[in-house]
Amino acid sequence: MEAVFEEGGLDVILPSDDTWRDKCYYKLVEKQRALAERNEDEEDEDRIMFDQLMYEEEKPKLHEWNLINRPKQVICEALSDRIGKKPKRPSKPPITWTVSDIAKAGCLLCCPPKETSFEDEQEMRRVYSLIYDVFRYKYVLNQALGDVRFYQAFPNLLNAAPHVWLLLFDLYHRQFEGRIEADAVVARKLFPDIGLTLVENALWTKRVKLAAAVARLRIKHNALELAEMLPEHLRSEKVTEFSKTNPVTCWVNCYKVNDTQVLCKDIETTFNLKMVIDAKKLKQNTFVWDRHCPQIIGFHSSMRDRIAKSSFVKDHMLIVQDKSFCLGPATFHKLVVDLELTGSVIQSHVNSPRTTAYLATLLARNERIKRLMAFSAGHRKNEYERYFRDLGMTNVVIFSDRLIDTPPDASYMEEVVAVFATPPNSYSAVVDPVDLMYNKNRFVAVAETCPC
Repeated sequence: MEAVFEEGGLDVILPSDDTWRDKCYYKLVEKQRALAERNEDEEDEDRIMFDQLMYEEEKPKLHEWNLINRPKQVICEALSDRIGKKPKRPSKPPITWTVSDIAKAGCLLCCPPKETSFEDEQEMRRVYSLIYDVFRYKYVLNQALGDVRFYQAFPNLLNAAPHVWLLLFDLYHRQFEGRIEADAVVARKLFPDIGLTLVENALWTKRVKLAAAVARLRIKHNALELAEMLPEHLRSEKVTEFSKTNPVTCWVNCYKVNDTQVLCKDIETTFNLKMVIDAKKLKQNTFVWDRHCPQIIGFHSSMRDRIAKSSFVKDHMLIVQDKSFCLGPATFHKLVVDLELTGSVIQSHVNSPRTTAYLATLLARNERIKRLMAFSAGHRKNEYERYFRDLGMTNVVIFSDRLIDTPPDASYMEEVVAVFATPPNSYSAVVDPVDLMYNKNRFVAVAETCPC
């Protein structure tokens, strides 16, 4: 509506009024034009400032004595050379084991395990690390073997599955290529006696299909590495990380070492180390006596190889063992000392000969304790006795029978004053399974895993 008032009244302009709409339109156009011009001015200023920053540095003035580097010439390659070059395949994890290590791992994976000897602690750890990784990856390896129907083609190798996993794991890390001549010579010398030659030849005939099967598995699971196909609890490289970060602990064998001060001086001289009091100050060039467990020395993790290959370990003066295995014996020994017990003590089960040996060396310094009697050795009694003789220990008596089967009126039970109960357990809290393997003395952990 449009209302006309008398003089002095108010004119009402409706939104539909054409004059008003045109006036508003032109006002908006003028504002937009002014805004656009302002933005252009700001952009010009920014461009000028940017140009000033770009060209602020003056080029150095050249004189006739200045040397000007000539541009590098691009060498043109022949077309045949460029065509002949193939892209490099992604590198596999480095091989940290030798053919000799494979042979010794094969001995331990036999059913029953064959006894083998190691040059030093480092070689032992290397072999057991290889076995641990083989069993970690056996699920993936079995998938590849199943895809190519390996056991259908070689049914006689079904009972040698651990050997098949071992050599397939090595073949994969060699990128399914042959061994170098030097390694092939060693393999031909060591493998026949262990039964690995037949397995290696069978895998070699299927190498192309096995490589394709592994590639299909990686594509199927969208995995760049086999480790990504493992179950979550097996993906962790905890063995490698543990050996890199955790201190190396050794206990002193008092049957081989009479004076610990002389031992410390020898360690300082041999390894160029310095003894510290505080474990927090443990570094690459220091070592420390443990505060919780007697007769235990801690070294930096970087010293693991040097310690393992040293004469201290080879001569059984120092026994490499993780501290977690020594806490029980140290606690038991403290109770025996505090209670001033006199007589003999018993260990119910010999689960780890090194742990039993550590308890024996602690008790040897206690004149009140006559001997340590360890039970449940089973068929490994002779092996354990040999081990304790190598350590020079004379206060340990090994029994193959179980403690509960021992008659209570046995004469050797009359002087027993304490029992160190060490029943078999799952070892689920063990951080380093490789350390568990050789702490249980060579073959036990592997024999339990082997599908005999």
